[in-house]
Amino acid sequence: MNGDNLKNQEAENSVLPPPEPEIEIRTMASDMEKVKMSGGDFSAVEFYQATNQPLSGQKSALRTFFLIIGIFIAAGTIGFLSYYLMLRIL
Repeated sequence: MNGDNLKNQEAENSVLPPPEPEIEIRTMASDMEKVKMSGGDFSAVEFYQATNQPLSGQKSALRTFFLIIGIFIAAGTIGFLSYYLMLRIL
């Protein structure tokens, strides 16, 4: 009985090691050629075909457009309120 309790406690106290991190390295074809020419080995590396699409794409341009419009609206609102309050004070 004590042996079973000891095994259960050891199982509860054991800590599993963390999983290996998934690391993705982006490189150009010219970099890979240089490594091969210098005697490098890519036998243990998995390769993925990269897409030609930019990471941010049109979302970035659209976000910038709305940011600029928002800044103009905020500046206009602050200017209008400042003018209105100055007329009330003076």
